[in-house]
Amino acid sequence: MFMQLPHWLYPMLGLMALGALVVLGLVLWRGDLCPGQRARITSQSFSIWMITALSLFLAVEAQASFWLIGIGAVAVIGGMVLAAIQSRMEGKRSIASHWLWLPALPLALYGAGLLLSQSLLLGLSQLLLLGCAFAHLILLRARHRLQAFNLLLPLGGLLGAVVGLLGLGMLTLLQHDVALLDTLVPWVLTYALVMVAGLLIWFTPLLGRRDSAPAVLSVALALLLVAQCAAGNLFHLI
Repeated sequence: MFMQLPHWLYPMLGLMALGALVVLGLVLWRGDLCPGQRARITSQSFSIWMITALSLFLAVEAQASFWLIGIGAVAVIGGMVLAAIQSRMEGKRSIASHWLWLPALPLALYGAGLLLSQSLLLGLSQLLLLGCAFAHLILLRARHRLQAFNLLLPLGGLLGAVVGLLGLGMLTLLQHDVALLDTLVPWVLTYALVMVAGLLIWFTPLLGRRDSAPAVLSVALALLLVAQCAAGNLFHLI
């Protein structure tokens, strides 16, 4: 089982990074941000490129296609260059938002390759669910003031979870091998329970009408990643 971890992790981490970059790109492009918020969000986007780099290391371990690794490497190098430029800016200055297109385009191609390398429903679920959760964590760490995203991002994650549950449910129900079903059911239950636990933690501040905190999102994101590992094992078994 643990030998398969790189095969499950590198697609989900790459798609998580892509989903988060899409959200942050929309925030920087359309959000009503003061210079301080813009600079903090741009600085925090460095974590996207760190996660992408981790995805690439795991892709090498999993012996992914050379072209996929190459495109991902171009994205990481471009993102790191922008992060280095941002780190040298003083005060509330930030790089122009359109510069993000330079690493975003190869990251989008890398994400498209990841979607094609596995089940489309699972990939879309990871893109929405993990991308929204990771973007929400980055915004909280950047002390954002865009209250609408504290509702929109959990709802986007919930939509991604529903897509994943429906996809796995349909694939499980289509199996006619009783022995295989006996193997799949515990993993389906594990996936569903851990997923629900992660979503409940994510939604708790929203339901309690309190401000969320990075520590809360970190725990929720960790549980969602565990759930996606269970989903990866399920698709491997099917």
